[in-house]
Amino acid sequence: MSDTTTTIADLRALLRAFVAARRWEPYHTPKNLAMSIAIEAAELMEHFQWYSSDESRLLVQDEAARAAIAEELADVLIYALHFANECGIDVSGAVRAKVARNERRFPVEGAVIDKIRRKARSKGKMGEAHAQPGKDGNS
Repeated sequence: MSDTTTTIADLRALLRAFVAARRWEPYHTPKNLAMSIAIEAAELMEHFQWYSSDESRLLVQDEAARAAIAEELADVLIYALHFANECGIDVSGAVRAKVARNERRFPVEGAVIDKIRRKARSKGKMGEAHAQPGKDGNS
């Protein structure tokens, strides 16, 4: 099974059955699940803790490292879906609503890279506009 054939509903049902079979429902409170998401996210971050951004991109190209990272990502997603099940949150609806909100908050024409390009054009230095977002006060 892959992302192209498995729906969020499929995963939620799988996890609901997993929890029910073990009678874990009393422990799957919003507080416990939110804490578990944060804990697992920290374990995911731990893989990248002392690497630069470029090194982190190289790290995920290593098959063994990517497998370990995938396990931590799975833990984060599993707890997030448990949380959605417990709280009755429609994940697809929540994601679509958040993206729509972010599209209003962060329009494409206001993106940092656009600001950098406009600044470079105004100075006649388009070829030198390789500044990183946030490094020149345009974040």
